[in-house]
Amino acid sequence: MVKLPKNLYKYLSYNENTVQSILERKSYYSDPAVFNDPLDCKPVVVVDVDLETLKSVACTLIKKRSEKEIALIARKLKVRGDFADNRTRILSNSEIDGFLKDVEYNSKDPQVNDRNWYREERFRSSIENEIVSVFKTGVLCLSRRYDSPLMWSHYSNNHNGLCIEYDMSRAPEDKARKIIYGGSRELKVSVIERWLKEGDVIEEIKNVCLLTKSREWAYENEWRMFDSIGLRSSYPPIRSIIFGMRCKGSTISAVIKLLNGSLSKIKYWKIEVEGGGFRLKRKKINPEEYQNSYFDALSLSEIEEAFDDLNQDENH
Repeated sequence: MVKLPKNLYKYLSYNENTVQSILERKSYYSDPAVFNDPLDCKPVVVVDVDLETLKSVACTLIKKRSEKEIALIARKLKVRGDFADNRTRILSNSEIDGFLKDVEYNSKDPQVNDRNWYREERFRSSIENEIVSVFKTGVLCLSRRYDSPLMWSHYSNNHNGLCIEYDMSRAPEDKARKIIYGGSRELKVSVIERWLKEGDVIEEIKNVCLLTKSREWAYENEWRMFDSIGLRSSYPPIRSIIFGMRCKGSTISAVIKLLNGSLSKIKYWKIEVEGGGFRLKRKKINPEEYQNSYFDALSLSEIEEAFDDLNQDENH
């Protein structure tokens, strides 16, 4: 496993949700289904076993998922004991029977030229869907760098937003995982079968399902943390906030004033261009200059404009 960096960064647009999540020490773990890369977290199951083994793996995965869903409903209904176990088993077996009957019935369709090919593809696609379901989780996408012009443009509203620096120095080594660029999305059925029977090779499956991306994304130097989808308070402490080169002074002042007290120990930076080239660097900000004087020097229209920016971001 690659050693965890001491710092990781999250690029964000400036809006009310961003400010609120910082104040509450929370972060949003996204559903991979809405990622801008449609191939992200989308494994491709490859058949390298016979038809009976393929069928068995598909049925086992359906059974595991179905039993988990039914057990959750039973707990909500406060149904326990042997009755709950029996009903769970009956209902999950019923789903498997229905699936197999559907496969067999449709394989006999006159338009199907190769029945075994049809069965294989149905079992394969079912395994693929079940694997995505098993490993579905919320993802917090972080970066090793704070000075990427492309990421400031893509994820921080064209350099108008900010970037949060997280202190990972005391985090467990497995708290975040590094993305594998250029790996394969293929996942062999034999590997899944081994996982179901022996419980190992889980890391190999996780790598394919959650950590493999095209080399085209390598500029992001991405690391990932995982938790349930939605707002969570499971990330490490904030070390600093870096403002984009187009971030307005009124925005910087508003953020510093809002965070003063609750996060008084964090540092503040502003992105600048280094020399006559394109390399970005950060320059330290003295928060007292913004806390004590900046709003006093603003006109009413400038203050209103700072908060209008929040509303506009929320409406897009």
